[in-house]
Amino acid sequence: MNAQLVPAESPQPDRRQFIGGSDVAAVLGISPWTTPLQLWERKTRPVLEQGGDRKPVFKRGHRWESVVAEMLVERLEANDHKVEIVGKNKRYEDPRRNYLAAEIDFELRLDDEREITNVELKTVHPFKASEWGAEDTDASPVWYTAQAMHGLGITGRTRCLVAPLFGADEIRTYPIVRDDETIEAMRARCDAFWQLVQ
Repeated sequence: MNAQLVPAESPQPDRRQFIGGSDVAAVLGISPWTTPLQLWERKTRPVLEQGGDRKPVFKRGHRWESVVAEMLVERLEANDHKVEIVGKNKRYEDPRRNYLAAEIDFELRLDDEREITNVELKTVHPFKASEWGAEDTDASPVWYTAQAMHGLGITGRTRCLVAPLFGADEIRTYPIVRDDETIEAMRARCDAFWQLVQ
């Protein structure tokens, strides 16, 4: 679908220049951490006024990503899947909207399929497990589902696995399948939000 899609090269992007996967839930008004107004302020304030943007819990989660990825691969292989790792932490820009981007935590090719599967890795406190539905369903929290759908829209792929690690040893998978109607509705909201930022 997006044959010309190439990962963005900037290792430390200026997050004021685009709406990323972690921003989408705020744009939609469903983020438990950030309101649309707070996100608008982050996108419009000079970078020097913003200070430390990421909370310690998010930094910790980012550090744990390689551990969660390793545990996910082990779990998939134990369930008789062939797993090929094709990418880690690549940032993609939308080919039609330069203000939409997504960093995909992990990219896998499963069972020699032609298509690559996006993976969103999460670390979750065990007390938050009740926010998640039955494993191997799409019942991840709506803010993570929105992030996954945003990434599918940008990469043109059809499937994402949201893979949370609960505590230190319980990893689950939640498959999210591309829904074009949902993606277009999300993009319309992103378009309107970006006009306010501009």
